[in-house]
Amino acid sequence: MQLARMGTPALMGAVMAGGASRRFGSDKSLVMGPGVIAALRDGGVDPIVLVGGVSSGALGAPTLADRYPGEGPLGAVATALSYARRGHVLCVPCDLPRLSPEAVRTLLAPLHPSDGASVADHAPAVETAETAIVATVNGEPQYSVACWPASWANAAHQRLRQGERRLRVLLELGPWVGVELDPDLLIDADEPETLAHIRAKQSATTDTPDDLTPGSAPGSA
Repeated sequence: MQLARMGTPALMGAVMAGGASRRFGSDKSLVMGPGVIAALRDGGVDPIVLVGGVSSGALGAPTLADRYPGEGPLGAVATALSYARRGHVLCVPCDLPRLSPEAVRTLLAPLHPSDGASVADHAPAVETAETAIVATVNGEPQYSVACWPASWANAAHQRLRQGERRLRVLLELGPWVGVELDPDLLIDADEPETLAHIRAKQSATTDTPDDLTPGSAPGSA
């Protein structure tokens, strides 16, 4: 099913879903993709596309064919930027089970300084469509979770044609600002055991009242 071209929104989401999932043993995008898409939508991102991977509509979002299948995430990002044409594209991998709408809104805060968000707590406001916004942890860029200018598409494709495959090369294409995020929200689950551990930890945290510690009971001395 061919993806029909949508309009040219100022912000588009792109979920990288073209990995082989060898360590996971099954398609990670089908397992964790719905949660990632929900986090983007609830965080204010629309429209959203999948790049590579599952067939169109399987996760409630259209699929964009990766121009560089099997060549890694740089090609997938370049594909998304070319499709968007303008504005910014928030690119995230499909295997972030703890990604939250709050994290998405925090990352995008520099785009919307007039919304009342405390941009100064995160990063300088982005005043040009040529500036990228990159998640950071302790100041280190986490370039797999970033909002890239669509105008960088040609430069990204040029690097790919030159044989570059490192995603971090995008940081060399223009100015960017970093937004500090909780590292727990950016943990990827490459293996089923990792995902199970993350979900068990989430469940334990959610099910335990704030005034109780694990193993205690109401009314206990």
